[in-house]
Amino acid sequence: MTADLAALEDRAQRAYDTLMAHLKVCPECGQSPSGCRTGAVLRRAVRDAQNAALRVRRASRSTEGGGDA
Repeated sequence: MTADLAALEDRAQRAYDTLMAHLKVCPECGQSPSGCRTGAVLRRAVRDAQNAALRVRRASRSTEGGGDA
């Protein structure tokens, strides 16, 4: 499961890096908190990737720590 977690964390980092690169060059995102459609899609991709990694991390902790206690 750690390979899956590493891949998900890598995906989340790449999504975040892409969003940050977009924010540096998009005047619409710089002027408005809601930004442009591309910015919204990228923010959603970051959130989804981070949540997927978090779910795997939580699942691995629950199977490690206490199955038969």
